[in-house]
Amino acid sequence: EGEKKEAYEKLLKRHDVLNFISEISIGINPFINIKNEPSVLEEKKLGTAHFGHGANLSYGKRKGLHFDAVIRDPTFAIEDKTILRKGKINKTFLSEDAKSLLEKVDEI
Repeated sequence: EGEKKEAYEKLLKRHDVLNFISEISIGINPFINIKNEPSVLEEKKLGTAHFGHGANLSYGKRKGLHFDAVIRDPTFAIEDKTILRKGKINKTFLSEDAKSLLEKVDEI
């Protein structure tokens, strides 16, 4: 809201490519331990969701500006199936190997 929202809307008007979502991902790496520093690794950390806006040459062949947004502890659902709730992954979507790995990480 406020100043940030206005700045974002101005940016969208000047660069139409930013109206496109070019990436969506869920972070699944339990070994990334980033606290508050912005980093390209943050979007891969378990318990995050990531959205890329704008250019993406491999998807849609769009050129221009690109920026990423990372949400910590999101709730993420597809067709009424909750994948993440408050950053915790719904383990029913995981293989037995992945479940075992996450249990080991929880023990650390």
